[in-house]
Amino acid sequence: MADELKDPKPLRKIVYPFPKTDNSDPAHPKPVEIKDAQEYFQALSKAEDGFYPIGYNGQWHGGIHFGAETGSALAQDDGIRCIADGEVIAWRIDGDAYPTVKYETCAAAKYSTGFALVRHRLQLPKPPTSNANAQGEATPTESASEEDPSLVFYSLYMHLLYWKGYQDDEEKKRPGYWGDPVYVVGEKAKDSRKNHPNNPHIPEDGVGLNLRDANGDYCGFAPRGAKLRMGAESAKKGYNAVAEIVSGQVAPAELPAGATAFLKELEKTAAEPSTRDAIVVPDAPIAISAGDLIGHLGEYQRYSDMNPMVETCTERSLVQLDVFAEPKALEDFIKKGKERDAQLDAKQKTLLHIQPGAQFVQPAEADVEVPAGETILFVGVDASNRWVKGHRGTVATVPRPDGFNSTTRTYGDGRIFVSAVNPADGSELPLEQFNALKDKSAYTQRKLLTPTAEVWLDRSVADRFNTVPTPARVWSQFPLQVSNASGDAAEHSRIIAIKSAEATTAEADGTRWFLADAGGGATGTLQGWVREKDHPNVVLCSPWAWPGFVLMDTGALQPQDLYARTLKQTKQAQEDEQDKIEALSQNAEMSPLFDSLCEAIDADGKDGITPLELRNALNKPWLAQALSRLAIKHHSEWAGPMDRWNAIDALIPKENQDDWTAEKLRIQRLQIWNDVKGKNGFPSESKVVHLHPVGFIENFTTPDKRAPWMEIALRELEKWGGVNESIIDDTINYHKEIGSELPSMTGNSNPWCASFVNYCLKESGYEQTGSPSSQSFSTHKKFKKIESAVYGAIVVYRSKTSWTGHTAFIYGKLKTNELSVLGGNQGNSITFNSHKGVYLNAVNYKLIGFYVPESYYDAAVSIIKSGGDLGDEEYTLNELREKFKQSRENDSETQTR
Repeated sequence: MADELKDPKPLRKIVYPFPKTDNSDPAHPKPVEIKDAQEYFQALSKAEDGFYPIGYNGQWHGGIHFGAETGSALAQDDGIRCIADGEVIAWRIDGDAYPTVKYETCAAAKYSTGFALVRHRLQLPKPPTSNANAQGEATPTESASEEDPSLVFYSLYMHLLYWKGYQDDEEKKRPGYWGDPVYVVGEKAKDSRKNHPNNPHIPEDGVGLNLRDANGDYCGFAPRGAKLRMGAESAKKGYNAVAEIVSGQVAPAELPAGATAFLKELEKTAAEPSTRDAIVVPDAPIAISAGDLIGHLGEYQRYSDMNPMVETCTERSLVQLDVFAEPKALEDFIKKGKERDAQLDAKQKTLLHIQPGAQFVQPAEADVEVPAGETILFVGVDASNRWVKGHRGTVATVPRPDGFNSTTRTYGDGRIFVSAVNPADGSELPLEQFNALKDKSAYTQRKLLTPTAEVWLDRSVADRFNTVPTPARVWSQFPLQVSNASGDAAEHSRIIAIKSAEATTAEADGTRWFLADAGGGATGTLQGWVREKDHPNVVLCSPWAWPGFVLMDTGALQPQDLYARTLKQTKQAQEDEQDKIEALSQNAEMSPLFDSLCEAIDADGKDGITPLELRNALNKPWLAQALSRLAIKHHSEWAGPMDRWNAIDALIPKENQDDWTAEKLRIQRLQIWNDVKGKNGFPSESKVVHLHPVGFIENFTTPDKRAPWMEIALRELEKWGGVNESIIDDTINYHKEIGSELPSMTGNSNPWCASFVNYCLKESGYEQTGSPSSQSFSTHKKFKKIESAVYGAIVVYRSKTSWTGHTAFIYGKLKTNELSVLGGNQGNSITFNSHKGVYLNAVNYKLIGFYVPESYYDAAVSIIKSGGDLGDEEYTLNELREKFKQSRENDSETQTR
């Protein structure tokens, strides 16, 4: 049954559990986000064990391991992060020592029972609505509403660091879900009987901190060393409520309600878990954001790690990550997702799915010979297209004619601009360099091409004037044609994020082609071009189509069957057990699980799937994707009953029975399901659908998505564009949404431009300043200045004569070649304005700069280096407002506060 609780807000952000380390500057290594899932698969291929969905020991394994081996590629020292926005619903931390498995034949093995369980909600986007703009186009509404279908899923982080690990390293960052920081009564606290003789609670030789009631009278005493958890500030400035006595002999032992302490005389320390060595299920789930710390790698030693000759063995750091959902809920959500995918606008189809059976296209041979004496020219500077449409013809240098069209680069008689020529020295300049000259007077001639026919050419061989030397061979039509698809067909699904495609090109009408690879053929690897539409077995889709995912049920598969399969594969079965082992092994081999695994990755076609094959598959993108998109219904390894494991007893050799009994105690101790089921919406049934964490994250992560907060800004514009702030204020107060105490957005004393920007950042999962000040983005440590504007950059202005200022988002360019900005508190509403015409000229503000969140800085710099992403806008300011169905302001369009 699907979970009907709606407490987790729909997630805005999904991240991988660890970033990677950028060592490009060895003196200053830094963590950076991973954009290609294959980097994760390659890291996982180095792991000793813990593969999905079968572990190295042959047993079911519903998650993936991160340990010392994966740490060579991933930045694991700072801990494992929460993979998506959600709520922590349960956790446990081991205390001063890890539990151990007390084997009879070797040293005891340490292991962590620490875990954190997080509940998430994934929601479908709204279907597009036909809001016709001024040009009659449809502008889809992408944001979801509470009524749109959603899926509750869970992420489980198992084998986390014990409490002693934090005590041994006080610099180690601690999870926020443990609770508020703890305050210690330390050296700053100097209250004693001598200087406060009227406080009856101070012992004769006591030194510490007085506790006072709401009236400021003595009501208690906390000695040095006591630890307190503090609440909100009281009516008396500087004094905060004592929320909890964490440790220490406070007098009286039962503090009266309303006791306060002077906060500045307490020493703030990191949070401590109030409960250790036991499962904590909070009364109310605790909100957590994607990227927040969950914990650090704990300990997990196996039987095979232990030495029979010594008492202890080498430590083995490890954490396991599982992702799962209830079967019926997931099945229904996938069905609705596929239906929604069919409704979505083309721009929301961000994935290319090459399905099994697809054939690739190779470029046709050039079929037109252009002789010497002619010239081949193409117009434009689009470096992303390999083949471009151009013209063949003859070239002549003539005095500059009139009637130049800068868009087509043609003159009235149809001749096309090649270069500007200085007749004095014969030098030539392309159009862009010529236009950049301040003094153009010397370049009085033009080299022009008189076209005779259209052709297609390879732009990589063109010179700086966009011409191709002749003689040359070119194409009479676009070199890629679906009718030329041939050769071996893809054997596995291949899903590629369009923005990360290795190469793209486009036909004259803009239809795109992608250079891609897939598994298949004699060499195992196929490569060629595929078309975004009308190409058999090639489709564009959104993540909501769940491309390549296969839902399956392992049926009645049991640990006993899997153990028998391992005995058979490793030839450990005793002669008198052969028939029994063979029968049990066949239960596994004939199960849907191994059918699916064999179809996906069985490389040698014999002996079934082996752990080595699971590991090696992770190094081939198409096999890794096939493996990571198996959604498998099976009993969670973190749930009982133990009868499933007791069934193995009869297969264990007598000399290993005691060790197996000890191992079963570990299995039982790691089972958490019964302690959490039915609480905070957690399912009672432990047979759930497991999802490979990397495959799941890859599907719902869009590489290099531009300024995600702009989706929120445009959503708010759609709701409130052109509406006066007094009306907006009746429904939403952006100040309150970011935690500011300003009571209203109405009036000159409540500027809300910065609160609007912060709200959009917060809703999209990015850092915010939490301040209603427009200048906060220029001073906050979590925001960095960039050298020029990009889409979504935060622009900050300041008055030249007073304290006032303004902030908004950069949207794009206007017809006037100036920037457009989208923001709140612009004319007392949410609307567009012009950067130069309004704020720099009419309002006479000073530009402080352009800023982005620190976590977006690298992406912004990359965009700037690649030439920017603002493009040329087709609208004036008024047309841009009309496009988004806004009426023009009656108030002054320059009004900000």
